[in-house]
Amino acid sequence: SGGGGAPPTSTAPHGTGPPPPSTGPSVATIRCGGCSATLQVQGAPGGGEQRVQCPQCKAVNAFTLGGGGGGGGGGAGVPPPPSTSTTSASAEQVLTVQCGACHQACRVKIAGFGDCRFTCPCGRINQFSVSDKPKSVMENIPVEYPDYWQTKDAGDRKFLQETSAVKAAVQEILDKTWKDQRTRDASIHGRTGKMEKFEVVAVQRNENPKLWVPYYRLRHQLTKRVEGCEVHTCKTNLGDDGADNAILARANLCAEANEFYLFHGTKPSAVKAICDDDFELRMAGGNAGTLYGPGLYFAESSSKSDEYADDDKEGIFAGLYAMILCRVTCGNMHYTDEVRPNVQSLVDSCIRDKTHQSILGDREKCRGTYREFIVFDKDQAYPEYVIIYRRVPQED
Repeated sequence: SGGGGAPPTSTAPHGTGPPPPSTGPSVATIRCGGCSATLQVQGAPGGGEQRVQCPQCKAVNAFTLGGGGGGGGGGAGVPPPPSTSTTSASAEQVLTVQCGACHQACRVKIAGFGDCRFTCPCGRINQFSVSDKPKSVMENIPVEYPDYWQTKDAGDRKFLQETSAVKAAVQEILDKTWKDQRTRDASIHGRTGKMEKFEVVAVQRNENPKLWVPYYRLRHQLTKRVEGCEVHTCKTNLGDDGADNAILARANLCAEANEFYLFHGTKPSAVKAICDDDFELRMAGGNAGTLYGPGLYFAESSSKSDEYADDDKEGIFAGLYAMILCRVTCGNMHYTDEVRPNVQSLVDSCIRDKTHQSILGDREKCRGTYREFIVFDKDQAYPEYVIIYRRVPQED
Protein backbone atom coordinates (compact mmCIF):
# COMPACT_ATOMS: atom_id res chain seq x y z
CA SER A 1 0.00 0.00 0.00
CA GLY A 2 1.12 3.54 -0.50
CA GLY A 3 -0.01 7.10 0.02
CA GLY A 4 0.62 10.24 1.96
CA GLY A 5 3.66 11.08 -0.15
CA ALA A 6 5.41 7.75 0.40
CA PRO A 7 6.09 5.45 -2.57
CA PRO A 8 3.59 2.58 -2.69
CA THR A 9 4.71 -0.98 -2.33
CA SER A 10 3.35 -3.99 -4.16
CA THR A 11 2.12 -7.40 -3.24
CA ALA A 12 4.10 -10.37 -4.54
CA PRO A 13 3.72 -10.74 -8.33
CA HIS A 14 2.22 -13.81 -9.90
CA GLY A 15 4.63 -15.43 -12.34
CA THR A 16 3.63 -17.71 -15.13
CA GLY A 17 6.07 -20.60 -14.91
CA PRO A 18 9.81 -21.25 -15.39
CA PRO A 19 11.82 -18.92 -17.64
CA PRO A 20 11.98 -19.78 -21.34
CA PRO A 21 15.13 -20.98 -23.13
CA SER A 22 17.59 -18.33 -24.17
CA THR A 23 16.87 -19.06 -27.83
CA GLY A 24 13.68 -19.90 -29.68
CA PRO A 25 10.18 -18.55 -29.25
CA SER A 26 8.89 -17.13 -25.95
CA VAL A 27 5.76 -18.55 -24.37
CA ALA A 28 3.52 -16.69 -21.93
CA THR A 29 0.09 -16.92 -20.37
CA ILE A 30 -2.23 -13.96 -20.85
CA ARG A 31 -5.87 -13.33 -20.01
CA CYS A 32 -8.32 -12.56 -22.83
CA GLY A 33 -9.68 -9.02 -22.63
CA GLY A 34 -13.02 -10.15 -24.03
CA CYS A 35 -13.99 -13.17 -21.92
CA SER A 36 -11.12 -13.47 -19.38
CA ALA A 37 -10.13 -16.90 -20.68
CA THR A 38 -6.52 -17.96 -20.05
CA LEU A 39 -4.50 -18.15 -23.28
CA GLN A 40 -1.08 -19.72 -23.92
CA VAL A 41 0.66 -17.51 -26.49
CA GLN A 42 3.94 -17.92 -28.35
CA GLY A 43 5.95 -15.01 -29.68
CA ALA A 44 9.00 -14.51 -31.82
CA PRO A 45 12.38 -14.18 -30.03
CA GLY A 46 12.58 -10.51 -31.00
CA GLY A 47 9.58 -9.61 -28.89
CA GLY A 48 7.44 -6.60 -29.75
CA GLU A 49 3.68 -6.27 -29.84
CA GLN A 50 1.83 -9.24 -31.27
CA ARG A 51 -1.80 -10.29 -31.52
CA VAL A 52 -3.73 -13.47 -30.85
CA GLN A 53 -7.41 -14.29 -31.31
CA CYS A 54 -9.24 -15.93 -28.42
CA PRO A 55 -10.77 -19.24 -29.61
CA GLN A 56 -13.74 -18.81 -27.25
CA CYS A 57 -15.03 -15.26 -27.78
CA LYS A 58 -12.99 -14.41 -30.93
CA ALA A 59 -11.65 -11.19 -29.38
CA VAL A 60 -8.26 -10.12 -30.70
CA ASN A 61 -5.75 -9.51 -27.87
CA ALA A 62 -2.53 -7.52 -28.11
CA PHE A 63 0.45 -8.61 -26.02
CA THR A 64 4.17 -7.97 -25.76
CA LEU A 65 6.94 -10.47 -24.99
CA GLY A 66 10.29 -9.18 -23.87
CA GLY A 67 9.15 -5.56 -23.76
CA GLY A 68 6.33 -3.60 -22.17
CA GLY A 69 3.19 -5.02 -20.63
CA GLY A 70 0.40 -6.81 -22.47
CA GLY A 71 -3.20 -5.89 -22.73
CA GLY A 72 -6.48 -7.17 -24.03
CA GLY A 73 -8.55 -5.74 -26.79
CA GLY A 74 -11.84 -6.44 -28.50
CA GLY A 75 -12.12 -8.21 -31.83
CA ALA A 76 -14.37 -7.18 -34.68
CA GLY A 77 -17.87 -6.83 -33.34
CA VAL A 78 -16.75 -7.81 -29.83
CA PRO A 79 -16.37 -4.73 -27.60
CA PRO A 80 -13.89 -5.17 -24.78
CA PRO A 81 -15.23 -5.09 -21.21
CA PRO A 82 -14.78 -1.90 -19.17
CA SER A 83 -11.14 -1.55 -18.24
CA THR A 84 -10.34 -1.50 -14.54
CA SER A 85 -6.87 -0.06 -15.13
CA THR A 86 -5.97 2.63 -12.62
CA THR A 87 -3.35 4.35 -14.79
CA SER A 88 -3.93 8.10 -14.72
CA ALA A 89 -2.10 11.35 -15.27
CA SER A 90 -0.78 11.39 -11.70
CA ALA A 91 2.95 11.59 -10.95
CA GLU A 92 4.81 8.48 -12.06
CA GLN A 93 6.71 6.38 -9.52
CA VAL A 94 9.13 3.50 -9.94
CA LEU A 95 8.86 0.23 -8.00
CA THR A 96 11.29 -2.66 -7.80
CA VAL A 97 9.35 -5.91 -8.23
CA GLN A 98 10.67 -9.45 -8.36
CA CYS A 99 9.63 -11.56 -11.35
CA GLY A 100 7.56 -14.53 -10.25
CA ALA A 101 9.21 -16.81 -12.83
CA CYS A 102 12.96 -16.07 -12.91
CA HIS A 103 13.12 -14.00 -9.67
CA GLN A 104 15.17 -11.16 -11.11
CA ALA A 105 14.45 -7.65 -9.80
CA CYS A 106 12.63 -5.46 -12.32
CA ARG A 107 12.13 -1.71 -12.13
CA VAL A 108 8.50 -0.94 -13.03
CA LYS A 109 7.13 2.55 -13.69
CA ILE A 110 3.55 3.10 -12.45
CA ALA A 111 1.16 6.04 -12.63
CA GLY A 112 -1.77 5.01 -10.48
CA PHE A 113 -3.16 2.30 -8.23
CA GLY A 114 -4.78 -1.10 -8.64
CA ASP A 115 -3.75 -4.13 -10.72
CA CYS A 116 -0.58 -3.57 -12.76
CA ARG A 117 1.22 -5.78 -15.29
CA PHE A 118 4.78 -5.83 -16.56
CA THR A 119 6.78 -8.13 -18.82
CA CYS A 120 10.09 -9.34 -17.39
CA PRO A 121 13.08 -9.48 -19.79
CA CYS A 122 12.75 -13.27 -19.43
CA GLY A 123 9.50 -13.00 -21.34
CA ARG A 124 7.08 -13.67 -18.52
CA ILE A 125 4.11 -11.35 -17.86
CA ASN A 126 3.70 -10.57 -14.15
CA GLN A 127 0.78 -8.98 -12.33
CA PHE A 128 0.85 -7.17 -8.99
CA SER A 129 -1.41 -4.85 -7.04
CA VAL A 130 -0.77 -1.33 -5.73
CA SER A 131 -3.15 0.12 -3.13
CA ASP A 132 -3.99 3.74 -2.42
CA LYS A 133 -5.00 2.90 1.16
CA PRO A 134 -2.03 3.80 3.37
CA LYS A 135 -1.87 1.04 5.96
CA SER A 136 -0.20 3.19 8.56
CA VAL A 137 -3.13 5.62 8.43
CA MET A 138 -5.87 3.00 8.19
CA GLU A 139 -4.52 0.91 11.05
CA ASN A 140 -4.35 3.95 13.33
CA ILE A 141 -8.08 4.63 13.05
CA PRO A 142 -9.73 3.36 16.26
CA VAL A 143 -12.69 1.09 15.56
CA GLU A 144 -16.07 1.32 17.26
CA TYR A 145 -18.69 -1.42 17.08
CA PRO A 146 -22.45 -0.76 16.87
CA ASP A 147 -24.00 -0.29 20.32
CA TYR A 148 -26.51 -3.09 19.76
CA TRP A 149 -23.84 -5.65 18.87
CA GLN A 150 -22.68 -8.18 21.42
CA THR A 151 -19.25 -8.22 19.78
CA LYS A 152 -17.01 -5.49 21.20
CA ASP A 153 -13.48 -6.48 20.17
CA ALA A 154 -11.58 -7.91 17.20
CA GLY A 155 -11.23 -11.36 18.77
CA ASP A 156 -14.97 -11.93 19.04
CA ARG A 157 -17.21 -13.31 16.28
CA LYS A 158 -20.95 -13.93 16.51
CA PHE A 159 -23.77 -14.95 14.19
CA LEU A 160 -27.01 -14.36 16.07
CA GLN A 161 -30.69 -15.04 15.59
CA GLU A 162 -32.51 -11.72 15.65
CA THR A 163 -35.48 -10.77 17.81
CA SER A 164 -39.10 -10.85 16.72
CA ALA A 165 -39.07 -7.03 16.66
CA VAL A 166 -36.18 -6.97 14.17
CA LYS A 167 -37.84 -9.69 12.11
CA ALA A 168 -40.99 -7.53 11.93
CA ALA A 169 -38.82 -4.53 10.97
CA VAL A 170 -37.23 -6.46 8.11
CA GLN A 171 -40.63 -7.64 6.92
CA GLU A 172 -41.80 -4.02 6.81
CA ILE A 173 -38.72 -2.92 4.84
CA LEU A 174 -39.30 -5.72 2.33
CA ASP A 175 -42.96 -4.73 1.99
CA LYS A 176 -42.27 -0.98 1.68
CA THR A 177 -39.62 -1.39 -1.00
CA TRP A 178 -41.46 -4.08 -2.99
CA LYS A 179 -42.75 -3.09 -6.43
CA ASP A 180 -44.88 -5.04 -8.89
CA GLN A 181 -42.26 -4.77 -11.61
CA ARG A 182 -40.06 -7.35 -13.28
CA THR A 183 -36.95 -6.51 -15.33
CA ARG A 184 -35.23 -8.30 -18.17
CA ASP A 185 -32.91 -9.96 -15.66
CA ALA A 186 -35.91 -11.74 -14.13
CA SER A 187 -36.86 -13.31 -17.46
CA ILE A 188 -33.25 -14.40 -18.00
CA HIS A 189 -33.55 -16.39 -14.78
CA GLY A 190 -36.87 -17.89 -15.84
CA ARG A 191 -39.09 -15.61 -13.73
CA THR A 192 -42.34 -14.89 -15.53
CA GLY A 193 -45.95 -14.39 -14.57
CA LYS A 194 -47.34 -12.53 -11.60
CA MET A 195 -44.90 -11.09 -9.06
CA GLU A 196 -44.75 -12.83 -5.69
CA LYS A 197 -44.63 -11.18 -2.29
CA PHE A 198 -42.09 -12.18 0.38
CA GLU A 199 -42.58 -13.68 3.82
CA VAL A 200 -39.66 -13.47 6.24
CA VAL A 201 -38.84 -16.80 7.87
CA ALA A 202 -35.76 -15.79 9.88
CA VAL A 203 -33.31 -12.91 10.31
CA GLN A 204 -29.75 -13.39 11.54
CA ARG A 205 -27.20 -10.72 12.45
CA ASN A 206 -23.61 -11.09 11.30
CA GLU A 207 -21.11 -9.67 13.81
CA ASN A 208 -17.75 -10.25 12.12
CA PRO A 209 -14.85 -7.98 13.19
CA LYS A 210 -12.70 -9.26 10.30
CA LEU A 211 -15.11 -7.55 7.89
CA TRP A 212 -16.32 -4.74 10.14
CA VAL A 213 -12.88 -3.27 10.89
CA PRO A 214 -11.91 -2.50 7.24
CA TYR A 215 -15.47 -1.33 6.53
CA TYR A 216 -15.48 1.04 9.52
CA ARG A 217 -12.05 2.47 8.73
CA LEU A 218 -12.79 3.05 5.06
CA ARG A 219 -16.12 4.67 5.94
CA HIS A 220 -14.26 6.94 8.36
CA GLN A 221 -11.84 8.01 5.63
CA LEU A 222 -14.54 8.48 3.00
CA THR A 223 -16.60 10.63 5.35
CA LYS A 224 -13.74 13.13 5.44
CA ARG A 225 -12.82 12.77 1.77
CA VAL A 226 -16.32 13.40 0.42
CA GLU A 227 -17.26 16.20 2.81
CA GLY A 228 -19.75 18.45 1.06
CA CYS A 229 -20.75 15.92 -1.61
CA GLU A 230 -24.39 15.58 -2.67
CA VAL A 231 -26.40 13.61 -0.11
CA HIS A 232 -28.82 11.11 -1.66
CA THR A 233 -31.83 9.34 -0.22
CA CYS A 234 -32.65 5.66 -0.41
CA LYS A 235 -35.95 3.80 -0.06
CA THR A 236 -34.64 1.43 2.61
CA ASN A 237 -33.54 4.37 4.80
CA LEU A 238 -36.83 6.26 4.72
CA GLY A 239 -38.17 5.03 8.04
CA ASP A 240 -41.15 6.57 9.82
CA ASP A 241 -42.81 5.49 13.04
CA GLY A 242 -43.33 1.96 11.76
CA ALA A 243 -41.75 -1.32 12.78
CA ASP A 244 -38.71 -0.67 10.58
CA ASN A 245 -37.45 1.79 13.18
CA ALA A 246 -36.31 -1.23 15.20
CA ILE A 247 -33.43 -1.37 12.72
CA LEU A 248 -33.06 2.16 11.37
CA ALA A 249 -33.14 4.08 14.66
CA ARG A 250 -30.23 2.15 16.13
CA ALA A 251 -28.08 1.89 13.00
CA ASN A 252 -26.66 5.43 13.15
CA LEU A 253 -26.00 5.40 9.41
CA CYS A 254 -23.56 8.03 8.14
CA ALA A 255 -25.81 10.11 5.86
CA GLU A 256 -23.05 12.57 4.88
CA ALA A 257 -21.08 9.66 3.35
CA ASN A 258 -24.24 8.26 1.70
CA GLU A 259 -24.29 5.13 3.85
CA PHE A 260 -27.41 3.06 3.21
CA TYR A 261 -28.94 -0.29 3.99
CA LEU A 262 -29.17 -2.06 0.63
CA PHE A 263 -30.24 -5.53 -0.50
CA HIS A 264 -28.11 -8.17 -2.20
CA GLY A 265 -29.87 -11.28 -3.50
CA THR A 266 -28.24 -14.69 -3.08
CA LYS A 267 -29.18 -18.17 -1.83
CA PRO A 268 -29.09 -19.63 1.69
CA SER A 269 -26.14 -21.93 0.99
CA ALA A 270 -24.01 -18.97 -0.20
CA VAL A 271 -24.69 -16.77 2.82
CA LYS A 272 -22.04 -18.25 5.11
CA ALA A 273 -19.18 -17.65 2.68
CA ILE A 274 -20.17 -13.99 2.26
CA CYS A 275 -20.64 -13.38 5.98
CA ASP A 276 -17.37 -15.14 6.84
CA ASP A 277 -15.11 -13.84 4.08
CA ASP A 278 -16.93 -10.93 2.38
CA PHE A 279 -18.02 -10.46 -1.22
CA GLU A 280 -15.75 -11.54 -4.07
CA LEU A 281 -15.24 -8.89 -6.72
CA ARG A 282 -14.06 -11.55 -9.17
CA MET A 283 -17.61 -12.94 -9.04
CA ALA A 284 -19.23 -9.52 -9.46
CA GLY A 285 -21.98 -9.55 -12.05
CA GLY A 286 -21.79 -13.32 -12.49
CA ASN A 287 -25.47 -13.71 -11.66
CA ALA A 288 -26.67 -10.24 -12.54
CA GLY A 289 -24.93 -8.84 -15.61
CA THR A 290 -22.62 -5.84 -15.52
CA LEU A 291 -24.50 -2.91 -17.02
CA TYR A 292 -22.43 -0.46 -14.96
CA GLY A 293 -19.12 -2.29 -14.93
CA PRO A 294 -17.48 -5.07 -12.89
CA GLY A 295 -18.53 -4.00 -9.39
CA LEU A 296 -20.70 -5.15 -6.51
CA TYR A 297 -24.39 -4.53 -7.21
CA PHE A 298 -26.99 -3.62 -4.58
CA ALA A 299 -30.65 -2.58 -4.67
CA GLU A 300 -32.94 -0.44 -2.55
CA SER A 301 -35.97 -2.53 -3.56
CA SER A 302 -36.56 -6.04 -2.27
CA SER A 303 -38.28 -7.02 -5.53
CA LYS A 304 -35.15 -6.10 -7.51
CA SER A 305 -32.76 -8.14 -5.34
CA ASP A 306 -35.18 -11.07 -5.37
CA GLU A 307 -34.51 -11.40 -9.11
CA TYR A 308 -31.01 -12.63 -8.27
CA ALA A 309 -31.95 -14.75 -5.26
CA ASP A 310 -32.13 -18.51 -5.55
CA ASP A 311 -33.44 -21.28 -3.35
CA ASP A 312 -31.61 -24.26 -1.90
CA LYS A 313 -32.75 -27.50 -3.49
CA GLU A 314 -32.06 -29.58 -0.38
CA GLY A 315 -31.18 -29.26 3.28
CA ILE A 316 -32.85 -27.26 6.05
CA PHE A 317 -33.41 -24.25 3.75
CA ALA A 318 -34.85 -26.20 0.83
CA GLY A 319 -37.37 -24.07 -1.03
CA LEU A 320 -36.31 -20.90 0.79
CA TYR A 321 -34.48 -17.85 -0.57
CA ALA A 322 -31.97 -15.41 0.85
CA MET A 323 -31.11 -11.73 0.72
CA ILE A 324 -28.46 -9.90 2.68
CA LEU A 325 -29.26 -6.46 4.04
CA CYS A 326 -25.90 -4.71 3.85
CA ARG A 327 -24.49 -1.46 5.08
CA VAL A 328 -23.01 0.20 1.99
CA THR A 329 -20.98 3.42 2.10
CA CYS A 330 -21.43 4.96 -1.35
CA GLY A 331 -19.45 8.18 -0.83
CA ASN A 332 -19.60 10.59 -3.77
CA MET A 333 -22.04 8.92 -6.14
CA HIS A 334 -21.76 9.14 -9.94
CA TYR A 335 -25.40 9.48 -10.94
CA THR A 336 -26.61 8.45 -14.38
CA ASP A 337 -30.10 8.14 -15.84
CA GLU A 338 -28.93 7.27 -19.35
CA VAL A 339 -30.46 4.24 -21.04
CA ARG A 340 -27.06 3.32 -22.50
CA PRO A 341 -24.46 4.92 -20.25
CA ASN A 342 -20.79 5.33 -21.09
CA VAL A 343 -19.67 2.46 -18.87
CA GLN A 344 -15.94 3.07 -19.24
CA SER A 345 -16.34 6.68 -18.14
CA LEU A 346 -18.37 5.61 -15.09
CA VAL A 347 -15.85 2.94 -14.09
CA ASP A 348 -12.90 5.30 -14.61
CA SER A 349 -14.45 7.91 -12.33
CA CYS A 350 -14.45 5.38 -9.47
CA ILE A 351 -11.34 3.30 -10.09
CA ARG A 352 -8.86 5.40 -12.04
CA ASP A 353 -9.70 9.06 -11.40
CA LYS A 354 -11.25 8.47 -7.95
CA THR A 355 -13.58 11.45 -8.26
CA HIS A 356 -16.43 9.16 -7.17
CA GLN A 357 -16.75 6.06 -4.99
CA SER A 358 -19.90 4.51 -6.45
CA ILE A 359 -22.38 4.58 -9.31
CA LEU A 360 -26.10 5.24 -8.94
CA GLY A 361 -27.79 3.90 -12.06
CA ASP A 362 -31.32 5.28 -12.22
CA ARG A 363 -33.18 2.71 -14.29
CA GLU A 364 -36.33 3.74 -12.45
CA LYS A 365 -36.24 7.09 -14.25
CA CYS A 366 -35.15 5.94 -17.69
CA ARG A 367 -36.88 2.53 -17.82
CA GLY A 368 -39.48 2.57 -15.07
CA THR A 369 -37.80 -0.29 -13.21
CA TYR A 370 -35.31 0.14 -10.34
CA ARG A 371 -32.28 2.11 -9.21
CA GLU A 372 -29.01 0.19 -8.86
CA PHE A 373 -26.10 0.96 -6.54
CA ILE A 374 -22.60 -0.20 -7.54
CA VAL A 375 -19.31 -0.03 -5.62
CA PHE A 376 -15.88 -1.30 -6.69
CA ASP A 377 -14.27 -1.84 -3.30
CA LYS A 378 -15.59 -4.71 -1.18
CA ASP A 379 -14.65 -2.78 1.97
CA GLN A 380 -17.45 -0.33 1.14
CA ALA A 381 -20.04 -3.01 1.96
CA TYR A 382 -20.71 -4.87 5.19
CA PRO A 383 -23.13 -7.87 5.16
CA GLU A 384 -25.02 -7.28 8.42
CA TYR A 385 -28.40 -9.03 8.24
CA VAL A 386 -29.19 -12.36 6.59
CA ILE A 387 -32.83 -12.63 5.54
CA ILE A 388 -34.26 -16.09 4.89
CA TYR A 389 -37.65 -15.85 3.20
CA ARG A 390 -40.17 -17.61 1.04
CA ARG A 391 -42.04 -16.34 -2.00
CA VAL A 392 -45.82 -16.23 -1.60
CA PRO A 393 -48.50 -15.50 -4.21
CA GLN A 394 -50.06 -12.06 -4.26
CA GLU A 395 -53.54 -11.83 -2.86
CA ASP A 396 -56.17 -10.99 -5.49
